[in-house]
Order: sequence, then structure tokens, then C-alpha cells
Amino acid sequence: RKAVEQFLAELASVDHLSIVASFRGKETVGKLNWDTHFVEELAPRYARELFARVAGPWVLSDRYLDRFMTALGGTPLALQLVAQRAFHARKLRPLWNEWLVIGADLACHPDFDGKLNSLNQSIALSLASPRMKAAGKRLFAILGRLPAGLNDKDLKALLHSSSVSARESLIRTALGYEGF
Repeated sequence: RKAVEQFLAELASVDHLSIVASFRGKETVGKLNWDTHFVEELAPRYARELFARVAGPWVLSDRYLDRFMTALGGTPLALQLVAQRAFHARKLRPLWNEWLVIGADLACHPDFDGKLNSLNQSIALSLASPRMKAAGKRLFAILGRLPAGLNDKDLKALLHSSSVSARESLIRTALGYEGF
């Protein structure tokens, strides 16, 4: 990692050169002043728009679209991957029935592997990050059962002195956000 940070610093010192980079998580890399644009949960309007742009405008009149909007929670990668699966379906009901059986495993490209083609692989990569501490993994597992989140009082009661480290691990790897 240090070698990459050094290389980026050397590139940044070149006049009239701009660097565009994508990083996993919510932290800067190296000692550069990055203009950051974090990928956040999409507002409902934009989540529907993304889904419709990928799957096709027909989904806007499908009664199962709202169910997917709730289940996918505005997560851009999940929206894109499920919408790709819906493109050829022309009805969301069969896809929704599959979602009820396999859940987030549906959020994957049917033909390709990799972190950009599978929500679960992307999450697994973040969970395996050296930035993810044991308390963060425990909090992630707890939050998976609490879709409405967890308040600070309950977080401290569950994780005691490791609550701050757990929260920080999830935020730094973009598996959580302030207010969860």
C-alpha cells in the first residue's frame, strides 16, 4: 500500500496532471488532497431511476418494483445487478419470488464473477479488509438482523468499549454510515 501511495504522490507532483481514482471505503489514500465523492445510498427517486434505466422503463409500472426498492435499500451496486437480471424478465414477480428464496445472492451478474458483479463478493472483500476489526465484523452481523439500525445507547450496551472501533470499521470500509 505504501508503494502505491508513494507512486500516487509522485504522479500528483507532475504539473497539469489530474488523477482520477476510485477507492474502496471512506478514507483517503496517501497524503494527497483528494476531492472526494463518496457513493451513498440513493434517494428513492434516484434508485427507481437507476433501476428503470438498467432494466427498462417497463419496471416503473410493475407492482413489485416498490418491494425491490425497499429490499435493496438504495444500494447502487445491488440496484444495478438486480435490474440487469430484470432486463430480460419483463415481469418482476418471478424475480421477487427468487429474491425471497435466495436474498442478496440474487444481486449478482449471472455470467460473471468478481466484486463488481456480485454484491456478496463486494461485501466479503470489505469484510476481509485489514481495516475491518473483529468488533466491526460483530457489529455488521448484528446490523444484518436490525434493518432499522441501532442507536448509540444499544450499541454501547452490546459492544461496550469496542463500540467506537466497531462503528469506525464499518464506516471506513463503507459497510456502514453515520446514523446506523
